[in-house]
Order: sequence, then structure tokens, then C-alpha cells
Amino acid sequence: MVPRIGFYEIVEGLFKDEVGMTLQAYARQLRLHYGLWQVHMGGVPIFQAAENCGFVDAAHFGRVCVQIYGKRPTALSDAELRSIIERCGHRASRIAATGLHSC
Repeated sequence: MVPRIGFYEIVEGLFKDEVGMTLQAYARQLRLHYGLWQVHMGGVPIFQAAENCGFVDAAHFGRVCVQIYGKRPTALSDAELRSIIERCGHRASRIAATGLHSC
């Protein structure tokens, strides 16, 4: 018998093939980038940026940052933050432009 594959599994597989990560990982990374953008560009405190982006707290935000970049947000240099913002900031700035308070 052929196993049944649901719509989500098909979309998830196609997304991962195209982007190189799962949809959930991509969304988490986007939320992190928006939070880092808020901190770097808007002077928002880390705890507030974490809350704005749907992280449970600043510690969760920090753990995700360590998972992705190997450093806590406070340990990222200005040059590293600028690089992240330049690579990914266009997405973050689009989110900010919508006027949404969460990611």
C-alpha cells in the first residue's frame, strides 16, 4: 500500500528543496532577523524585540540566535549585525513597513 502524503508534507518538501530549510526554520530565522533589525536599526531593547517577534522571552530569542549564528545577540559585533541586516534586512524592513507589531 502506498503511504498517504498530505498537502503540508508536499509543500514542506518542495519548500525545503527550494530554500534549503523547513518552513518552520525559515519562519523562525525571519523572526530572528526582524528582531535583530529592531535592535540594530530601531534601538529597541532585546527583550522588547523578542516579544514583538513572538519569542517566549529574551532567553529564547538568544538561544535561536546562538543556534543560527553561534553567538548571543549581545555578542554580535556591529559589523556582524550590519552584514545580517544587509543580507536579510529587506525582509525585516518590509515587515516593519506593514505596521505590524509582531512578526
